[in-house]
Amino acid sequence: MRPSEFETIRPHLKRAVDDIDYFLIGLKEREKVQSEFSELYDLIAAGKTPPEVKGQGKPELTPEQYAALVWRTAEGEPITDEQREAVLAGVLPGQPICDEGWAALQFALRGGWRESSRQAAAWLRKAGETVEADGIDVALSRLPDESRDELSGYLEAMRTAAEYVLTILVQYPIQRLTPSTAGGLIDRLIAGPDDIELSPRELALLEAYLKQPVSPSQIQREKQTTGESETNDKRNKLKLIRDFNHNLRATIPASIASEPAADVGQSEPELSDNEDYKQSLQKLLSVFTDGVSEKCIIKAAKVMQNKNLTVNEKLEKIDRLTPFSPTASGDKLGDMLGVSGAAVKKSEWWADNRKGKKEEMVARREDNHRKRAKQHQPNRKDDDDYD
Repeated sequence: MRPSEFETIRPHLKRAVDDIDYFLIGLKEREKVQSEFSELYDLIAAGKTPPEVKGQGKPELTPEQYAALVWRTAEGEPITDEQREAVLAGVLPGQPICDEGWAALQFALRGGWRESSRQAAAWLRKAGETVEADGIDVALSRLPDESRDELSGYLEAMRTAAEYVLTILVQYPIQRLTPSTAGGLIDRLIAGPDDIELSPRELALLEAYLKQPVSPSQIQREKQTTGESETNDKRNKLKLIRDFNHNLRATIPASIASEPAADVGQSEPELSDNEDYKQSLQKLLSVFTDGVSEKCIIKAAKVMQNKNLTVNEKLEKIDRLTPFSPTASGDKLGDMLGVSGAAVKKSEWWADNRKGKKEEMVARREDNHRKRAKQHQPNRKDDDDYD
């Protein structure tokens, strides 16, 4: 999730929390009224308005209490949908949860905080997804169909989850909420050397981090305070690490290419100077890749770098160029492409080439073992028969 997305949903989350409070207030108010004025409720439902109840005189009802109380017309008939909406508007201050509020809650809970409230997640799956499919009005119209206790519990859970997200947004710098830094990657890179080798996934996370906008005012304040910008220094080091890893992934390794810190004017070595290296590389590739040519490896690398291809297309193209090892896991392939293992396992290529293959492989191995066992006929006596 990008910082800009968090900043976008933040005000809507606050609004959603307030709106949930309105629902809870309405539920509690309705329960209170129905408990304290049950007899009055029956009389009103029968179309009667007595001057007093149990000698207490005519009770003074607030507009909210009265709206919560009158769920039927004076004739005792159920109110219409339009009347119900009017009652809800009277019970709940403000407006019902807005579309942006629902979207913000779903975004927040699905983005990693779902664990903070499984009940809230269940509620979102049950009612929140209706917003995506049918719109906010349909979702809201279904709320009264839930039992009061169940609905109240779901709303409380949602409010807890939303408050939790808001607390994180307020207490922690927004940069710490990005995937790049969630695992401490950026802190580790800043504290380490400039020539650390990264996995494809780590490099992708670093790239995403460096694409985040930096506040010019923050840099200016740092320079005014200490004479230099710590933010700039950190980003410059991260760029060195990124460039170093880009060189590692080039056709010619960084060890024989021009050094990143070389003096200005130093020219790169000519390709003719590296013919011996290229021949050695080709021989090694042929041995360690079971005869797969260097050209296939280079083509596969270009496929990996093509941002216009989907995960499935990359897997299919690379597999045709140089078939993947049967033992290559989804996580390992995802690490190669800079995506999650789950993304690989969702691809059509995985379904066609990997899904269920492990069980088949195990079955074949067991069958081979059984065949070998049948062929093995021990001709010697047991060890116990020997003196």
